Amino acid sequence: MLKLDVGTMAFSSAIASLAAAIIIISYASPSRSLRHWGLFSLSAAAYGIGVIAIVHRGVLPPMLAIIGGNFMVMVSALALHAGTSGIFGRFDRRFIAVYVLFMLLYLAGYTYYYAAEDNINARIAVISLLRIPVFFHVSVIIHRYRQRHASQGAMMLEVVAGVWAALLIPRSIGALYIEGPIREFVGLVGFQAAYFAASGLGNVLVAVGLLRMESDTEVARLGKMVEEKTEELERQLFDHTQKEILIRSILNASADAVMLFQPDGTLLAVNDVMADRFGCAAEQLVGTSLWDLFPPDVAESRRRASLAVLENGVPNHILDHRGSSYFDNSIYPVAGPDGRADRLAVFSRDITDKVNSEAKIATYITEVERSNAELEQFAYVASHDLREPLRMISSYLSLLERRYGDRLDGDGLEFIGFARDGAKRMDLLVLDLLDLSRIERKGDPIVPMPIMPSVQLALTNLGMTIKDNSATITTDDVIYPSWVLGDPTQIMRLFQNLIGNSLKYRKPDSDPVIQIGGRPLDGYWQFSIGDNGIGIASEYFERVFGIFQRLHTREKYDGTGIGLAVCKKIIERHRGRIWVESIPGEGSTFHFTLPCAPCPGE
Repeated sequence: MLKLDVGTMAFSSAIASLAAAIIIISYASPSRSLRHWGLFSLSAAAYGIGVIAIVHRGVLPPMLAIIGGNFMVMVSALALHAGTSGIFGRFDRRFIAVYVLFMLLYLAGYTYYYAAEDNINARIAVISLLRIPVFFHVSVIIHRYRQRHASQGAMMLEVVAGVWAALLIPRSIGALYIEGPIREFVGLVGFQAAYFAASGLGNVLVAVGLLRMESDTEVARLGKMVEEKTEELERQLFDHTQKEILIRSILNASADAVMLFQPDGTLLAVNDVMADRFGCAAEQLVGTSLWDLFPPDVAESRRRASLAVLENGVPNHILDHRGSSYFDNSIYPVAGPDGRADRLAVFSRDITDKVNSEAKIATYITEVERSNAELEQFAYVASHDLREPLRMISSYLSLLERRYGDRLDGDGLEFIGFARDGAKRMDLLVLDLLDLSRIERKGDPIVPMPIMPSVQLALTNLGMTIKDNSATITTDDVIYPSWVLGDPTQIMRLFQNLIGNSLKYRKPDSDPVIQIGGRPLDGYWQFSIGDNGIGIASEYFERVFGIFQRLHTREKYDGTGIGLAVCKKIIERHRGRIWVESIPGEGSTFHFTLPCAPCPGE
């Protein structure tokens, strides 16, 4: 049978335990729980020191070697429990009271069986029995942890604690039932020596289990980190893909053809509109040379224009005419990551329809201007020529009345009066038509002018009518310094016609009250002439500005019905607009706009 030297095995166990303590404390770092790892290191170191003290009981004082050595062995067990609670569970402060109780039980038992009754068997039983529940609870704590977290290192620690508790049971029982005192360690064979060998190995396995558990944790942490990084990269890739799809959707939603290319012509991106012009898919164009898509002469001119934009950093605008198509091309420099322009972007819009429409509009405008000129010429000639027969009719009517008036009865003279009145009214209509045609043809130049002299001249011309009607006319102070772009004669006539209308269409039972006002508005002066006259129904607001449009009978209000048409023609020549606001029975306000002109000295 193999005989084991207990002293040698105990000393070897102590050295192994101290080595395990050094390994554990060396591996501990701030990134781990130094306190909990330190407790494991303390457990192995205390066991090693305690066993060395026991082995050297012949060298050391007996009480220090026996009671002190086993005290360190007990500290080793409790430190192992405290470290396990900290790492695998939650350290309960009530454990401190339990630890104190266990140490008191140890000191009481060991003191008794050393001082009162020197019994080595009983002392071995005490130190073994007190550590059995400690190691067993350590195994339970780790087992509960492993139910939640898979760890090979934790399983190794659980097994070590369980085996240690299992070995202490027969050791304590054997110590109690061995006949005779155990006094000579070197002569003991069998289980006692094997126990020390297992204890040293146990502390080494605790160190290995901690390192394995830490490696498992590190592997899990790195695996989680890799998983998170992978998810982040996948998310970034997905976001990048979504952004690329969004950008392409935006580009394809544009009616313009868009492309991005390098100075050598290599296409980096194109939208569908651009690809359609060349009769292929956008993916087929990417990577090809832009210059290969044009005839050599066109390609060379486009290349020079693009390089000029890249060198100068100034966008270029090119109108391109190919066959019956027209394109408006804009070339822009695009900066790279270093801020230096190293790419070019082109936005090309098909303006064929716009060019054709503008050409048609220009043709229509020319035709309309020619037609208007012909109509004005016709109106002028016709009006001028019509006056001659009217003068002849009036002359012969007067001659007829002088020669044969005494021979005509009352009806005959009345008929001659009707004819003469008709000729006069016809002559007035012709004169008004001549005035209307002369607004464009015979007007004075439009120049900067003050408004008040024209207003005052209009009031002077209407002086007798104003006096006869007892009219009250006021002018807002704000318009006194106003200057406009206008024909002074026509502006005077504009005010005269509008003020004259207010005097004409007064209420029979009240004197006219006329207010002349104005205000600057967006580059124009907006003037107004308001009265307290008979007013105009809203359905006639547009009609009153037509030629020969009368709202009342000639017997009630005289005139040819062309005065407001003249006002509208004058306003149109000055690039303004005219309109009326009115409430029947309360009065009317005519508004019109004229372009502003700077006052002298501004």
